Amino acid sequence: EAGKDRGEVKVFLPDGSLLRSVGHPESEMRVPLGITTDGEGNILVSDWDSHSVYMYNESGEFLLKFGGKGSVEGQLQYPRGICTDSSDHIIVADTWNKRVQIFTRHGDYARHIHIAAGTVGVAVGPEGQLVLTNWNDHIVTKFPSY
Repeated sequence: EAGKDRGEVKVFLPDGSLLRSVGHPESEMRVPLGITTDGEGNILVSDWDSHSVYMYNESGEFLLKFGGKGSVEGQLQYPRGICTDSSDHIIVADTWNKRVQIFTRHGDYARHIHIAAGTVGVAVGPEGQLVLTNWNDHIVTKFPSY
């Protein structure tokens, strides 16, 4: 069936065999672009089309969804990169709103940082630095703290 696997994340074993597929039970997740795990082994996926972040447990069971299209605190517009930090904050590149949003491990809004247009990648460095990549300017920005 065409498009049957669209919106799923596939988890593979090191030998390349499929372990499981992870997707929203109502097929809401349509264009997953970013993926990470947290300290508890949960899988977090940013979805461009639904403007949301989806969380699944290690077994692939859907736990929660947060975000939704908009520009107020906690809402997202075309999220891209996603990562977690040592405190299990969820950090999301909120691309069209020109900010990085930081959420609690339960998906509640905590704070945000204004950023340049085109920021798509987020990571946390070994000393806790926030690292951002920007496809417009082809630059990497490092914040010593956030």
